Amino acid sequence: MDLGDVCHLLIKDFTGSGISIGLNNADSDYVEDENDVEPPTPPIDLIDKDGNVYTTVTIGTQEWTIENFRSTTYADDTAIPNIIADIGWDADITGAYCWYNNDIANKTDYGALYNWYAVNSVHGLVYLSKGGVQQTGWRIPTLNDFTTLINYVGGVTVAGGMLKETGLAHWFTPNTGATDTYGYKGMPCGIRISGFSGLTTSGFSWASTANNGSGDVMALIYNSAANYTNVLLKRTGTSVRCVRDVTSTLRDYDGNVYTIITIGTQQWTVENLKVTHYADGFMISNLTANGDWTADTTGAYCWYDNDIANKTVYGALYNWYAVTNAHILPYLLRDGVQETGWRVATETDYTTLSTYLGGASVAGGKLKETGTTHWTTPNSGADNSTGFTAVGAGLREPGGFADTLNNNYLYTSVEHDADYAVYSRLDYDSAILTNSAIVLKNYGLTIRLVRDI
Repeated sequence: MDLGDVCHLLIKDFTGSGISIGLNNADSDYVEDENDVEPPTPPIDLIDKDGNVYTTVTIGTQEWTIENFRSTTYADDTAIPNIIADIGWDADITGAYCWYNNDIANKTDYGALYNWYAVNSVHGLVYLSKGGVQQTGWRIPTLNDFTTLINYVGGVTVAGGMLKETGLAHWFTPNTGATDTYGYKGMPCGIRISGFSGLTTSGFSWASTANNGSGDVMALIYNSAANYTNVLLKRTGTSVRCVRDVTSTLRDYDGNVYTIITIGTQQWTVENLKVTHYADGFMISNLTANGDWTADTTGAYCWYDNDIANKTVYGALYNWYAVTNAHILPYLLRDGVQETGWRVATETDYTTLSTYLGGASVAGGKLKETGTTHWTTPNSGADNSTGFTAVGAGLREPGGFADTLNNNYLYTSVEHDADYAVYSRLDYDSAILTNSAIVLKNYGLTIRLVRDI
């Protein structure tokens, strides 16, 4: 066929009906750039701006880093001043850090010492990311955060022992009461104020709150099982721990939040998938050019019209190669722990769903969001009685985007043959849930995740 001709691709179902879609010839002469390389796999550790790695522990309704903070860079990429001279340290009111005894050998075990001005800098001290994506909610604890922690582990008389690292590798003898029951691994970092003192005997952690011109801290002591809050002069250098709330929210790798509904023996995500990383942290290719999208066979996503403003309502559009990529697409966490069983829905999953809802002829209406905000009128049969809240997210063809507000095309993980995959569909003018339809694998469709209960 001459390149000036219009190519046609076909979306068809098993009954033989189909939709003819034109592909502009400008998209058919794509040549892979010899310099194209597979993007590197980003780290999946929790890291700060400098790349330091952190481990976390959940204690009650809080998640804590178990290493003292050690970043030398603020959240906005501004360098934190490293002040070595005591006279300069005592005079600073803008924010600074140092290592204990100005010896970087103390970094790994004890972290950095920050003055309170760094903790509350306008540049922001805390920034933690995973796979290149900032993890939301992390902060310097408030005095209330420390109080919550202390109360949860048994109160001030025993909390010190519960939170201190055991043994004498870092703590001075006798390290009274230390059991580290919750895995917090509290360390004796010492302090800096007109010189260094207290390494191995005391561990103070800044709060972001202040009290009568001084900053609040939580204190751990080598010869006591007690734990208490106190205050230090703001120019004091001491350690920082990071905390965030545990809210039992279901999140993907990027931190996007999902709502869950139960329909029969299945749990479904209410939102279309919108993650931009695979389960192992490998970035999914975001392909915006039609030629790149058409040629891809490794896995890609985009937003409708290549506009991220469409992310929240419609989710992402993925080609089928992303659905079945070896890096694995489904990955949902609750309280920082992966929930098992979540998968891209299969053809059988949609059949089970429609059967439970009374058959394919009425199931679509029970799944569609009501009204015409995200559907073209008349949005036939829509009552959203299940809470599934399907929206007219449209699709991406090799030639561009189409059918927003008209249709919701939902990929399954089922392959039909070398060229086609199976999908399900909801339409603006029908209450039917169409299942067992097939589509070329380089089309971009939405995805819902499901698991059995």
